[in-house]
Parts: sequence; structure tokens; C-alpha cells
Amino acid sequence: MGWPPQIGETLPRATDCRHEQIKLDGWVLDPGGHGREWERVFQITITDRERVWGALTAVVADLPIVEVRDRGDDGIVCGVRGEVTIGERSAPVTMS
Repeated sequence: MGWPPQIGETLPRATDCRHEQIKLDGWVLDPGGHGREWERVFQITITDRERVWGALTAVVADLPIVEVRDRGDDGIVCGVRGEVTIGERSAPVTMS
């Protein structure tokens, strides 16, 4: 794999993925961000953050890159889309 990552490749360091707790709690699962969608689709809330993170990391390594954005000094952002399952529910999710 060369640099920068290319559309169609998998994320080169997907096994090293991490998150900022404030991003997960304050945007992804927060009602002011995407929280209402996660609650409606997956029937989870912010208290389920560990289940959500586990579900995301379980699929991200195998997903092909669908978008590459060069943010200059802030680096490269790679977007992936895939099916995430939490409990008995599954839905397509976009991650970067």
C-alpha cells in the first residue's frame, strides 16, 4: 500500500483505531449530534458507548475506503461505509 491511501483499499492502520471520548459522547451519541438517530435505529443511548465503540471497531478493518480528503497540515481523512450491528439491529454507518 502506498501513500496516500486510495479509494478501494482498506484502512492501513485500522487495528490502531481510537476515539476521543468527547467526540463519541458529545457528538456521535449526543442528542444534539447523531444520538437520536443511534437511539432510534439501534435502541441505544450514551450509556451504551462501549457497545457502540466495540461494534464500530469490529467492522472497520475490513471496510474499503470510499473517500480520501487531504486536510493539509491536519493530515489525511479516510471515509469508510459499512454495516454495523448492535444487538439484533444492523444499519449502514459512515465513519472516518
